[in-house]
Amino acid sequence: MTWEWVALACLALVAVGLGVALLRARSRAAEQQSASAEELAELRAAIDDVRRELAPQPAAPVAPDDDEQTAHTITDLGTDPPLDEAGGQVERRLDGRLFADLVLREAAVKAGALAHGLRHGLSGETRNRIRYQMKLEVKRSRKHRKVELREARRLLAQMQRERMEADRAAGTGRGEDAA
Repeated sequence: MTWEWVALACLALVAVGLGVALLRARSRAAEQQSASAEELAELRAAIDDVRRELAPQPAAPVAPDDDEQTAHTITDLGTDPPLDEAGGQVERRLDGRLFADLVLREAAVKAGALAHGLRHGLSGETRNRIRYQMKLEVKRSRKHRKVELREARRLLAQMQRERMEADRAAGTGRGEDAA
């Protein structure tokens, strides 16, 4: 009977140990959740700041007497660059982060488009469609070759007949058995 009490005591110690471990894990999870919530709030604030910086300024209304061509121009390519107060050209420079963001975004879009194209091009449905079209093309080319071969044989036979008739008319006897 004593071994039963020992086993029960060990079982109670294991239960208490598991309870303590569970409480510690919950407290760590709660701390991580609160830290994540704070970090998320900071990131949202930073994103809002960037959006405010990059938000387009409201454009001035176009006067009705402006030239129609300039009212519908999308880019300023081919126009004179803007001048500063001293009459010099305004230097346009992109911030390094903005430039990297634009380059990486374009590369990501191109990579995504390539991946989509490959995925679509290598799909089973597309391969089957290509295989079917290839079979049709092979059949068509075989028929075309047969028709050309028949036409070539017909022309060759016609040329041989004409040559034999010309030889007979000339009296050479090449086309006949010589006796």
